[in-house]
Amino acid sequence: MSDGMVMRQPSHLLTKSLEAVEARLVWEFSPGVDSGTVRLLLAREVQKLRSARVWEYVPLLAERATRQRLLSLKSVRRILSIG
Repeated sequence: MSDGMVMRQPSHLLTKSLEAVEARLVWEFSPGVDSGTVRLLLAREVQKLRSARVWEYVPLLAERATRQRLLSLKSVRRILSIG
């Protein structure tokens, strides 16, 4: 909207989007990372984005950040198991 109003995604749509993100990440990182870890890291990333003016991009941004954290976690676990 051009009149300065903030567009917010209805909470049920945001919830559905984040549930889909969580499911994708659980599938992508299983069996090495449990679903509780994915849920926790995703929730932390969403919390960081809580002040976003437009919620349309929150699921995408949270998914990318969570994926990076999960990849880092996976790398650390691999290094620790080698050493």
